[in-house]
Formats: sequence, structure tokens, C-alpha cells
Amino acid sequence: KGDFSAAADVYIEVLELDPESKQAEQGLSDAMASLITAAQKSADKGDFDTARENIASALKLDAESVAANELSDELPALEKAWKQRKAAEAQRLQMAREAAAKGSIAIRDGDLQTARQVYDEVATEYPTLASTGKLKDELLNAYITTTRAQIDVEEYDLAYNLIEAGRSISPERKEWLLLEDEIDNAKTKARRRLGGF
Repeated sequence: KGDFSAAADVYIEVLELDPESKQAEQGLSDAMASLITAAQKSADKGDFDTARENIASALKLDAESVAANELSDELPALEKAWKQRKAAEAQRLQMAREAAAKGSIAIRDGDLQTARQVYDEVATEYPTLASTGKLKDELLNAYITTTRAQIDVEEYDLAYNLIEAGRSISPERKEWLLLEDEIDNAKTKARRRLGGF
């Protein structure tokens, strides 16, 4: 705002000295357009105080400016809509955090199916939310821990299912291959114990 306003002041001074200066007229017109553009950009970012300052500066230069007057008239509605969007977004984020917390509780309760459903819902809408990442890590760790517990009780099919569930969330993790090796080793030991070799 300051730069465009200061530039406009210089062009006004030049026009007072030389009312025919085309360069000063163009510069003043450009400064006005820049103030209005800056006001619109500020409003788009939710900085309505700066938007109002830019509009006021533009109207000070030309009280009859159609663009500045229109933006001035639209500003209250733009601000209201922006605040409503932000409030709705904050509410959705809070709901996502609460859902992620429910997923964490389900994990602690050993209900991986519910935890996975919650994770899938939250991850679809808010993949970059910190609580989504935390839930993902908790769920993956729970898959790994539960897989090992299933291997210990020789429930290999369940262990494979848990590996696949984890792999579907995070295929790049090396633990899945290690767990498959653990299953193969446990099966081999079980067969030897039973005289299967």
C-alpha cells in the first residue's frame, strides 16, 4: 500500500506542475490499479484491514473510481464469506482430530478394524493433518505388534492378513518383508517340531 500510495503522491505533484504530463497520468492510473489489485489480493488472503487501507488510499486518489467503490461495497460480504469458510474449515479439522483420537482409542482397545475405518476416513479428507499422521503411525505399529503376536500363537493366516492391511497403508515399510520372513521361520520351526521334515 505504502509504495503505491507514495508513487501516486509523486504523480499528483507532477500533474500539479505539469497537468499535461501523459507519463504522470499513466503512472497515477497504474498506482490506482495497483492499490485496487493489492486490496483484492489482501481480501483473498483474509487480510481485510489491509484491503480496507488500500481501498481507502485508492478512493483518496479518486473518490469516483468505479473499481474501488465496487470493491469497497463488496468487502463486507467477502469478509463474511471468508470467516464462514474459515469457521467451517476449523470445524472440519476439529472433527478430523476427534475422529483420529477415536482411532487411537480403538487401537489401544485392540479394535484394529474400527481404527482402520477411522484412519481411512480421516486420511481421505485430511491426509496432511498431524493427527492423521499420528494415527497412521499408531495403526502401523499396531499391525506390526499384532502380527508378531499372531505369529507367536501360530495364527499365520491372520498374521499375513495383518501384514497386507499394513502394507496397503504403507507399502514401502521394510517391516512387512521382515514379518513375512518371521512367519516362514516360525512355520519351519513348527514343522520340525511336529516332525514334518
